[in-house]
Amino acid sequence: MLMFIRRSLFLYRRPLFLYRRSLFLYRRSLFLYRRSLFLYRRSLFLYRRPLFLYRRSLFLYRRSLFLYRRSLFLYRRSLFLYRRSLFLYRRSLFLYRRSLFLYRRSLFLYRRSLFLYRRSLFLYRRSLFLYRRSLFLYRRSLFLYRRSLFLYRRSLFLYRRSLFLYRRSPPITRRPSA
Repeated sequence: MLMFIRRSLFLYRRPLFLYRRSLFLYRRSLFLYRRSLFLYRRSLFLYRRPLFLYRRSLFLYRRSLFLYRRSLFLYRRSLFLYRRSLFLYRRSLFLYRRSLFLYRRSLFLYRRSLFLYRRSLFLYRRSLFLYRRSLFLYRRSLFLYRRSLFLYRRSLFLYRRSLFLYRRSPPITRRPSA
């Protein structure tokens, strides 16, 4: 991602360099064009070596025209590259913001899952505590139930034994019924 941004910044700066260079070449060609025009006019007024000056000015004029066309081409190309780099820069910025959003969202989800994990761990420990407590209470109630069952059976046994002894005892020793 960082490499993509650096590349887009490089592509963003390169058209500016090409634009400045084309502007320099354009000015130079304009200067050469004016110079050739000046030499051409001078050749008309001078009587000595007019043909040489004319040819030289023609050469400079053609050269300036070539440089002008080249600078125009470089200028248009730099504009195209500038627009393309601007597009790539905006796209990389969009992708950076989107990745930042996704990172923040994943961080939020991670923190939420951590919170839910801790909460579930707390609930698990609480349920384990309640399970142990209920197991203890169940065993205690089982113990109390068996003890009461034992006491009930013992009292039943003692009641039946006393009833048996009461029935076997002679009538004289029996208490009169009310």
